[in-house]
Amino acid sequence: MLQVVNIEWHAIAPGNMPNEERTVLVAFDDMTVESWPLTADDIMDGQVRAGRNMGLYWAESLPHPDED
Repeated sequence: MLQVVNIEWHAIAPGNMPNEERTVLVAFDDMTVESWPLTADDIMDGQVRAGRNMGLYWAESLPHPDED
C-alpha cells in the first residue's frame, strides 16, 4: 500500500496554535517528529516541551490509510 500525504507545518507560537485540544504532529528541535496530544496549556502558551526538547512546528495528524 502506498499513501502519499502533504504536510503543512505551522510554527509553534502564541496565536498560531489549534483552537482546541487534539493530537497533532510536532517537530522538535532534536529533529524528531512525534504524535502529540496538545493540551489547553500548550495552546494558550504557544509552547510544546518534552523534557529538554522544544517543539518548533505542528501539523495536523496523518489520516488512517482506510479513512475516506
